[in-house]
Amino acid sequence: MSWDIITIIATAAATLLTAVPIGVWVGARLVRTKYQAEIDDLRADVKKKIADAQNRELENVRKAADILVANIVPPLEAQITKLNNEVARLNDVLESIWGCPHIAVCPAKHKLLQPQKSSFGAEPDRGGGIADSDGTHRKPERGKARDDPYGADGGCYGDGD
Repeated sequence: MSWDIITIIATAAATLLTAVPIGVWVGARLVRTKYQAEIDDLRADVKKKIADAQNRELENVRKAADILVANIVPPLEAQITKLNNEVARLNDVLESIWGCPHIAVCPAKHKLLQPQKSSFGAEPDRGGGIADSDGTHRKPERGKARDDPYGADGGCYGDGD
């Protein structure tokens, strides 16, 4: 009988010693699988929230660009139209200078013919002007200006230019 009890105790002890680590291992695997699924869900949720944040940021940029266009472009277009009208009016006035009987002593004409310094210190390119050998532009002599741009005194179609 004592051998039977010892055999039962030894079998129970061996079963306990092998069953507990296997049970713990199986339990750990189940818990790990559960937590891994939870982590995967959280990662997917984070990716979705990042994508939503990027979409909101892009939408905010689009709205800001629309506001910028709505608030800046129309006033600039109006200003450009106004400047074009003023330049056209100024051109009409400047063209009338050449037909003026007082052209020889006209201070506006002489100011227009003088080269203007730009804000950077260099003369702007006025185009079509012929520079002398020393690089200066022609300046009219006092009292020698043309009276009629289309006349025989060397106007636009004569040999004066």
